[in-house]
Amino acid sequence: MIHTHEERELAINRLLNNYLAIAELIEPPMRKLIYEHIEAVFGLGLDDGKERVRVFNDKSFYFEEEEREEKDIYVSDEACDAIKAEKRGSLSMTHNHPLNVPPSSKDYKFFFKYLALNDMAICGHVGNLYFISKGNRFNKIKEEAIVNFLGIFDEEFIKLIKQYFIDNNIRLSEEFLLNAKEKDRQECLAREYAFKSICEGISRQYEGFVYYMEGAWK
Repeated sequence: MIHTHEERELAINRLLNNYLAIAELIEPPMRKLIYEHIEAVFGLGLDDGKERVRVFNDKSFYFEEEEREEKDIYVSDEACDAIKAEKRGSLSMTHNHPLNVPPSSKDYKFFFKYLALNDMAICGHVGNLYFISKGNRFNKIKEEAIVNFLGIFDEEFIKLIKQYFIDNNIRLSEEFLLNAKEKDRQECLAREYAFKSICEGISRQYEGFVYYMEGAWK
């Protein structure tokens, strides 16, 4: 968690600058609204250290849920049913990661599984930001194709992470594991590599699909 006023201000400014970098990619009706919801889960998370997810549209649909005792983001069956009932491509989602980590496989699968979700913005508590927008062409994919895509997603995600370690000659030896900070850094960089690789592949296939990442780890 961020404790000092200076750290908080730096994180807020970084988050805003990151959002300004993607604002032009977002349709005008949602441009301001998405930032308001990113700022909300970000600010609440800075205060209490909890993860939250918000799903909303530009009209009246809106809900927020937060992590439970098991330390995992929780979206109730009732909320999922409400998402399913909404028009395809009509909703946006914001989510915060207090530990500043990139999107997880679970984040991606939730986003791609629910056809009503068009945008996903995930922010860390140091102001880092990861953003995906499916776009019109992706939103026209048949539901069966999405199911097939989700079926191979975990395998692809794990394969890319393993490839990152191979390409960078990183071995998760006992000695390496003792350095927890370096382990966390490399695992986050591996997830960012997977994030970028998957999004690049989709964006080549579907015009209008966009993504952005500015990670916490260098």
